[in-house]
Amino acid sequence: MINRGSEWGKWDLHVHTPYSTLNNEFGNPETQFEIYVRKMLKKAIEKKIKVVGLTDYYLIEGYQRFKEEYLKNTNKLKKISNIYASTISEEMKKDLEFSDEEIGQIKEILFLPNIEFREKTVIGGHKVNFHVIFSDKVKPDEIKTYFLNKIEYEHKRKTYHLEEKSLKDLGVIMKCDNPKLKKGDLAVGMEQVRISISEVIEKLKNEKRFLNKYLILIDPDEDLSKIDWISQDSSARKDFIYCSDAFFTSEKNTVKFGLAQ
Repeated sequence: MINRGSEWGKWDLHVHTPYSTLNNEFGNPETQFEIYVRKMLKKAIEKKIKVVGLTDYYLIEGYQRFKEEYLKNTNKLKKISNIYASTISEEMKKDLEFSDEEIGQIKEILFLPNIEFREKTVIGGHKVNFHVIFSDKVKPDEIKTYFLNKIEYEHKRKTYHLEEKSLKDLGVIMKCDNPKLKKGDLAVGMEQVRISISEVIEKLKNEKRFLNKYLILIDPDEDLSKIDWISQDSSARKDFIYCSDAFFTSEKNTVKFGLAQ
């Protein structure tokens, strides 16, 4: 609780995990997850980050594992598990283990689940990704049961849900249809899925347990300051902006646009 007025803090709400099948730069999550967690936390402490959004496409496996396996058991961070220790040097072990002071700093960081979606609509030749960030007060199983599992995707008159097994099943079907698809079943399944932001918002609004416990952010790939706002895409673009709480962007002119400059 801050009782002395406003306070600025560094937030990073878009941090992918090794479970981000469509954007995994970390390797196999089963063998690299602990190393990822330790490097991520070391960087968060170094940069004095106050809030972290752990991000995966369509699922929250990375956030859930981190919260249940590490955040609730910070003693685990003091020493690297044997399964990982055998793969790294003694020097790296020391760099990745945490002191009591660092454990205290980790406990001060707020970690939030961030689910990234790919939208059905392509605007002006640009894809639109959007994110749903939940409060840490919402349990991962609640997000799965009352949100993700209720979002449907149809292919060949069969319905699939945003759940790992269902997405893998979709991937198997797609690979049978097209043998040129060589990625894993989950990756192929995810690549086929496009979800409308309006459907996501409807599901969230219809579930009272999520009331005032989520934010919608869009991820524009384009320079919004150069957009033709009377083009045929303008209405769709405005709809995305109106229903979002913020932008994710590194485009300087889009930042200026968002600040009405």
